[in-house]
Amino acid sequence: MEQRATPESAALDALGTIAAARAGLDARLVEAARLVVAVTGAAVLAQKGFTSVEELTQGQRAKWRTETKRAACAEVELKLGMGVTEARHLVALACAPAGVRSAVLGAWTGER
Repeated sequence: MEQRATPESAALDALGTIAAARAGLDARLVEAARLVVAVTGAAVLAQKGFTSVEELTQGQRAKWRTETKRAACAEVELKLGMGVTEARHLVALACAPAGVRSAVLGAWTGER
């Protein structure tokens, strides 16, 4: 026997659909943030006269990474109108190791 949809169940179904769509968009946002970080990192290297991260010492690499993440956060804040904390979280996830990133994105999108 088929149950009739109630207004409450219809509203919950709509909420679930919107949440799934948002999760997919959030996952794409992380991918876009990865591109922003990559482009920003290349620009920071070029400003310092380098062409590759391999040219940097370990200490220079740590400073470059910090500067790149800071600049990428500023770009994300400006472009998306995010707050500092939200932008930092997005950039941190974009820079996270592939296993961590894929686990989070998989949880959001249902892909594993």
